[in-house]
Amino acid sequence: MRIPADHEPGLYWYHPHVHGESYADVTGGMSGALVVEGLQQHLPALAAMRERIILLRDVPTGPGAANEDMPMSGMSSASSGATAVRRSGGGKRCRAESGLVPTLNGQPRAQIGIRPGERQFFRVVNASGGRYFDLSIPGEQLMLVARDGVPLDALPGAPPVRRESHLLLPPAARAEFVVQGLAHPTVLRSACVDTGSAGDADPSVVLADLVDPAGVSGTARRPLGASIEPKRAVRVGAPLPRNWFGRPFPAPAVRRTIRFTEDDRGFYINGKAFTMADMRGPPAIVARAGTVERWTVVNDTDEVHDFHIHQVHFVTEAVDGVPVAERMWADTVNVPPRRVRPGGGTVPGSAVLTLDFRNPVVRGTFVYHCHILDHGDQGMMALIRVR
Repeated sequence: MRIPADHEPGLYWYHPHVHGESYADVTGGMSGALVVEGLQQHLPALAAMRERIILLRDVPTGPGAANEDMPMSGMSSASSGATAVRRSGGGKRCRAESGLVPTLNGQPRAQIGIRPGERQFFRVVNASGGRYFDLSIPGEQLMLVARDGVPLDALPGAPPVRRESHLLLPPAARAEFVVQGLAHPTVLRSACVDTGSAGDADPSVVLADLVDPAGVSGTARRPLGASIEPKRAVRVGAPLPRNWFGRPFPAPAVRRTIRFTEDDRGFYINGKAFTMADMRGPPAIVARAGTVERWTVVNDTDEVHDFHIHQVHFVTEAVDGVPVAERMWADTVNVPPRRVRPGGGTVPGSAVLTLDFRNPVVRGTFVYHCHILDHGDQGMMALIRVR
């Protein structure tokens, strides 16, 4: 594999993308992480830290579950009373059982060895087929340095590190952050995520215990990577590659509206459900290389949808009409469900994005879709061609 010299360093992942089977394949474990090296060179402090590549999955609880008969996310018709995605300490929406068990690198409740005061570099992929993870460590802030494969400060004016009390990762999202060991055992947990009245509840769960390896007996389950130390030959302090990510945006060449809808028969983008026959037809969108575009992704349903596009990144400008204060590059974004008007009726959820087609090597035909993969499998996907 040849990686262009001006490619941003960061965390990516890969999985099969056969239309109609993506959810079963990914939930069955067919995925892996891919790291473009160089982030430790750019941020020197990372080079001395133990690095952990973490894949979060939602795996079936019973035999034969990872196939085409796997339960799908709710796709009931629209109803009022939808809420925005939110964290919650409990309630009916967060006690539901999905038939899937969240795992960290294959373990339902892992142990991660980290000494008090030690800093470690976590590189986390949400490799689930449809589950949201809202990550936090009680009593600690997470020091975020990259999102979806791009360092934060690749965007002009953005800081290299952001301290976050929690990180919401939609399916396919990646977060790279620093964790510091506390003086006492603690946990990496995911809070409950309410995905709307028609969505699947993602209950709170402890993903891993963070423990001091020195305090673990020889007969106890050994913490992940307790004996692994980084052995890297890196040139620290190197600047980020000079590329399109660091250039100011020109005026958008085109403005588009992408509308997510669903009913009892399937899922749609701008009123159309994707099928394999569409691979032979014209794409839904033709974009011009060397430009940026402004897309408004509208969610006119009662559950969240996870907009994702292949090949390119974007900056989220606003969500539900509220400007985003801490902008960053990403290739996934959560689009909230519609909400009820005070006087009656509903208002669709929305996300306004600036998509970047300036990379000269990004040409050809690829897809954009909801990365809650059973939604994409049932039609919430479309083709774009860049030329």
